[in-house]
Amino acid sequence: MDGLDGARILSRSGWLSRQPGEFQRALLALGDWREVSANTTINRAGDDIGGVWGIAAGQIDLTSALGAEDSPIADIQMPGSWGGIGPLFGRQRGANATAPVPSLIFVVPQARLNRLLAEHPVWWRSMGELAADLAFRYAGGLGDMLIGNAQKRCIAILTRLADCRREDPILGLPVSIACSQERFASIANMSGSAVGEVLRELRRRKLIDLGYRTITIIDAGGLRRLI
Repeated sequence: MDGLDGARILSRSGWLSRQPGEFQRALLALGDWREVSANTTINRAGDDIGGVWGIAAGQIDLTSALGAEDSPIADIQMPGSWGGIGPLFGRQRGANATAPVPSLIFVVPQARLNRLLAEHPVWWRSMGELAADLAFRYAGGLGDMLIGNAQKRCIAILTRLADCRREDPILGLPVSIACSQERFASIANMSGSAVGEVLRELRRRKLIDLGYRTITIIDAGGLRRLI
């Protein structure tokens, strides 16, 4: 995938797709494309400088800085997702962000973004919408953990991580999450045996597929109907 294809993904999905066309074009003209190899950390918790980034291909895993050093992954972000906004609002980054697989990201340096927003103050609203989106996403993650039913909790977390909680994935294609069943169990705060039982049943219903350290959403609508 090149920058042109990546720009199409970012402008057609997620937060950026809901912003004014003029803002989309200005933002996508402002940053740089970066190919990152597997297991590369693109930002670290505690950093107070840096820019925002969007994912065009691959995946970014987020580990919260608020928990213990061995805390499980707090969130997984897929193509169309954005992050890194803390320093823009005078805050430190709150998570370590690492690509578990080769990924293509679009990085907008903070100095360039500050200049753009100084020239067009009305576009601060768009950045505020991104901050609100992320806040609701993380609040939703907390809500997922309060679901007592094992199957419903797993489905809620899967559809949130794959960005298909309320609508089908980009282009309606299956979405593969680079995540082993063991790691998913830690994200869901469930035993491996309980998670394995749920995932096997969902595979039997042909709603998901299980691969080597991957979980693929085949029928997002079918999963949503179960919860």
